[in-house]
Amino acid sequence: MIDNFIFTINAVLPVFIMISLGYIFKRINLINENFISTANKFVYMAAITAYLFRSTARTDFHEIMDLKFIFFIVAATSFSFLAVWIGAEFLFKNKAVIGTFVQGSFRGNFAFIGIPMVISILGSEDAAKTSLVVMFVVPIYNILSVFILSIRSSKKKKLKIKRILIDVLKNPLIISIMSGIVFSLLNIKIPYLLDKPLESLGTISTPLALIVIGGSFSFRSAGTKLKPAVLAALLKTTIIPSLVIFFAVLSGFTGGDLIIIFVMAAAPTAISSYILSVIMDGDSDLAASIVIFSTIITAFTNTLGIYLFKSFGVI
Repeated sequence: MIDNFIFTINAVLPVFIMISLGYIFKRINLINENFISTANKFVYMAAITAYLFRSTARTDFHEIMDLKFIFFIVAATSFSFLAVWIGAEFLFKNKAVIGTFVQGSFRGNFAFIGIPMVISILGSEDAAKTSLVVMFVVPIYNILSVFILSIRSSKKKKLKIKRILIDVLKNPLIISIMSGIVFSLLNIKIPYLLDKPLESLGTISTPLALIVIGGSFSFRSAGTKLKPAVLAALLKTTIIPSLVIFFAVLSGFTGGDLIIIFVMAAAPTAISSYILSVIMDGDSDLAASIVIFSTIITAFTNTLGIYLFKSFGVI
């Protein structure tokens, strides 16, 4: 029991310590808004893309290409969205609250928190399937988030399907994975002179992404729309992951696959959900509160989840 607890703490706690350090660094003015904005762009455009490209290119794509796994994560994400949307229509009358609540309840921060968490638990070599989550689930996050905020916001928006699809295809994360797949399928080895810089960039991605997350927190709006914010955070970090894992176990998933599915489902709400809420006239205060509460709750739910997985011999 003690060994399982120590393993869990060593796997989960470093991630949230880095997030906390980001918040502290911002509070003591060691970093500022300009740094956070630039670092966020750097992580998104260069560091995480380098990690995803390199890990995909160096992996036998036929080994990680798992249609059952892909179908499950896509179905789990889509059904979560639909279930939350139906519930939100009964719970709330304000359109902006509905759109923001739905987005905050299903859109996880897998790229910035999920990938570091999986690597911390499984190691980088066994985390290759994270690229499948980024490739198939992140686009669904983007498309469905724009969709719900287009039809449920304070102002009526015209849904531009073509524009959404173009933006998805231009996403650096998708481009990096697709490029890595080409290298893998054609058995092209990354030259050493490029491989080492890519490895270094990928190594930077985890700590810098977590610092950015922590530095982005502002607790000023955390008390705004408290009930819907806490409910959305609990759905995202506790209720939905519990149901997803229940069906994942019934579907026969074990080991690393089960861990990746859990982290995907239990990842806190993406900070980009706040940005999109501002752009698309959602309830930005509610969006900010959901991000903060879901990240705080995730520290406890991930710890408990990983401890249970370790105790039952899943990892």
